Amino acid sequence: MQKRAHRALLCALIAGLSGLVNGLLGAGGGVLLALGLGRFPLQKGQTPHSVFATVTAVMLPLSLFSAYRYYTAGHLSLSTLPTLALPCLLGGAIGAFSQRYLHASLLKRLFGLLVLISGILMLVR
Repeated sequence: MQKRAHRALLCALIAGLSGLVNGLLGAGGGVLLALGLGRFPLQKGQTPHSVFATVTAVMLPLSLFSAYRYYTAGHLSLSTLPTLALPCLLGGAIGAFSQRYLHASLLKRLFGLLVLISGILMLVR
């Protein structure tokens, strides 16, 4: 039981750090949370599919809150939202429906590639 409590505490710390990163940077919190849950699963038999689903469910309200704070600070231009929202929703729907047909190891590799490319681009720019 003590090991489970330590794992839950560690996951809660990772989740708090993820929220902090998302609030500060507007992105990246979900990546950090997915990496943390993938490394320290809270449940036995946790799959990449369940990790990504959990992260998505957690990051949605956090992202809405962060977007609201950015908006109230004058950093969010509502005029850009129509141009971006529909393609993002369409891409998200296609991804959500497609992921069930992809093997977990492929999802993990795609995620790792995304993190690697993102990191390299941020370092060189």
